[in-house]
Amino acid sequence: MVVVTSDSGFPMLLALRRTSSPSVVLMRGVARLPPSELVDPLSTNLLSVVEPLDAGAIVSLTSKGLHWRQLPIL
Repeated sequence: MVVVTSDSGFPMLLALRRTSSPSVVLMRGVARLPPSELVDPLSTNLLSVVEPLDAGAIVSLTSKGLHWRQLPIL
């Protein structure tokens, strides 16, 4: 399972609880965009992080690119 959100509190809870699932894609800087404009950045970038998401990760996606951290965050 992968949760897609723009709420940074969700990945923070995963980190604080030291859990390894669910994976999260954190969409940063998109709070005012309509959902229809989120599809392109997601579809363009998700293939590059399929393996980390399958294993449990937090992926941060911005207009400048993405980075990820494996869960659990210790």
